[in-house]
Amino acid sequence: MEIWEKQTKAIKAINPDAKFVIRENDLTTIEWRDTTPIPIAEIEAKMVEVQTEYDNNQYQRDLSLIHI
Repeated sequence: MEIWEKQTKAIKAINPDAKFVIRENDLTTIEWRDTTPIPIAEIEAKMVEVQTEYDNNQYQRDLSLIHI
């Protein structure tokens, strides 16, 4: 999973309505648009969860390719 995808999924998991811009995949550059800022530590913790979920679902992704 690409870093930008992990960052976006993590932020949206915390706040599905969040509007933001991240420059060069650097969380310190987040510009929040009409959204209460989320602490970077909270985003990073959620990114670990997002990656774990992605990794745990690898079998399903592999299996779906077999049945195409």
